[in-house]
Amino acid sequence: ETEKESKITSKCVKIVCLSDTHGRLHSAENFPSGDVLIHCGDFVDAVDCTADERAAQLSEFNQWLHSLPHPHKLVVTGNHEEVLPNKHLLQQAIPAATLLSLAEGDESSAHQPEDVESAPSMKPGTLMVNGWLRIGGLCWGEEGRVSELGCESLDVLVTHCPPYRHLDGRLRSGNKQLAKAAALVPLHIFGHVHEAHGHLTDNTVFVNASCFPVGEDRTYLYPPTVLDIFQNEGGKPTVTVDETFIASVQSG
Repeated sequence: ETEKESKITSKCVKIVCLSDTHGRLHSAENFPSGDVLIHCGDFVDAVDCTADERAAQLSEFNQWLHSLPHPHKLVVTGNHEEVLPNKHLLQQAIPAATLLSLAEGDESSAHQPEDVESAPSMKPGTLMVNGWLRIGGLCWGEEGRVSELGCESLDVLVTHCPPYRHLDGRLRSGNKQLAKAAALVPLHIFGHVHEAHGHLTDNTVFVNASCFPVGEDRTYLYPPTVLDIFQNEGGKPTVTVDETFIASVQSG
């Protein structure tokens, strides 16, 4: 391999990811900028909420998404969204984002607004941004169908459920099929297990983007995780976590 083939090109995509906000919203004023915003589910709170309250949470979530400048906004559902209408109606309720799903009967499996690029070769539940970054996502309950995404051709895997033994908590509540699939991609972003918020690298970069705090003090949200993913000539993308942003938020 030549030096030219191995070097990192100037093509870089900044991803801002979060999960498990449960009806709460980060301040749009201080929210980090980026090319792609990814929410890994549980954006509403199904506990002790009426249908009208959940509808209001969805409306507020969509308005919040609309207020943010990120060109690409992607979401998958979590277990708290299971009480909501089917995926097609849910997408209509949050038109500010693209819902990644393998929902039956949806030919595209991903609503694609004007700011998201598609390619004829892309599989259901996947899309391409910035002309090269391939992202695939599964909603809650679709983990057993992860092979349908063609993870060997993806750069980013987005789910609500964590992979087994990777930031899935003391009870090891992750999914074994996701763990196998995640080994094929440079980056896997997920949530669900609040206590395991953080990131680690084991060939793949794993990010548990849960923002809902553990314990009694639930008056705040953890900050989103910011990532830079670089396109490599002749190889898989390189992923780095923006520790500067995390440190600046923690110190502030």
